[in-house]
Amino acid sequence: RSDRGLYQQPFGVDYRRAHMTFRVRVWLELTVVLAIVVTILAVLVKLQHEAVYSQLVRQRLSVIAAATAAPFRSVSELGLTVATVRNGQELLNRAWQTDPAISNIVLLDAAGEVILSVPDAPVPFSGRQMARAMGEGSNSQWGLETATALVSGATIMDENDEPAAALAVIYPMNELRTHNRLISSQIRLSALALLAGFSALA
Repeated sequence: RSDRGLYQQPFGVDYRRAHMTFRVRVWLELTVVLAIVVTILAVLVKLQHEAVYSQLVRQRLSVIAAATAAPFRSVSELGLTVATVRNGQELLNRAWQTDPAISNIVLLDAAGEVILSVPDAPVPFSGRQMARAMGEGSNSQWGLETATALVSGATIMDENDEPAAALAVIYPMNELRTHNRLISSQIRLSALALLAGFSALA
């Protein structure tokens, strides 16, 4: 009996150790797989959110640009210059108040020179960039993106259906980046919480 006990006890200890090592190895493998899956899902969600949010911002700016340009278009189609609109500055100020994140709303001539502006701030694009964006746009709507701003514009035609002026709504790129960073941090926290929960269950 004593001989049997001497052989059985070490064997039992080794078996339990091997069993625990196997369970730990399986848990680690499952955790790694879960980490990879959760990371991929988090990246996809982040990219999708950034694309959707950017598109929504562009659409909102486009609507503001078209609505603000409408009174100037009515005057320009009659053969008058957009500068003759008496409440032009008030129209720009009113449009600016619809979204506090907008950095500027500018009325420009066909060459890209500023006629009216909400704040007295430099325009983050050149006349050449504006002309190229207008040529690539459709239905008198155009847009462009610079390193510092997201721009949505509306072309104002004259009585000969030629570009006479343009109205541009300027949205700071930093505002977009700040929002995306905030959402990215929330996605990372959610991903870590999911990973911790799944790892604990495993």
